[in-house]
Amino acid sequence: MAGTVSMTTGKMKIRAPLHGVVGPKKSFTLSAESIAFIDSLRRERGGSSCSAVREQILESVRLTHERALIAREFANYYSALSANEATEQTGWGEFALRELTAKECTWQSESP
Repeated sequence: MAGTVSMTTGKMKIRAPLHGVVGPKKSFTLSAESIAFIDSLRRERGGSSCSAVREQILESVRLTHERALIAREFANYYSALSANEATEQTGWGEFALRELTAKECTWQSESP
């Protein structure tokens, strides 16, 4: 989540984004330890807002979760292959590795 600046125009309070789009405002209750941790990260990062630090933490967890999901999907796909399909996939993998290695050797010999 990008940081926000509150501006008052007349009687209406507007939340304007500092960087990018701001989502709906939410309130959370955190333990003292979590607050101290977020504050220490904020100080380490040169004074970025606590909201920005929380958003970065959540983004990191989300990416980790997505990578684990993709890894499980790959494992499920390859586990479901028959022996013949697995052999064919291995052959294609070895072919690709040979081709990429050959191209890498040519690229390295061409560089100044």
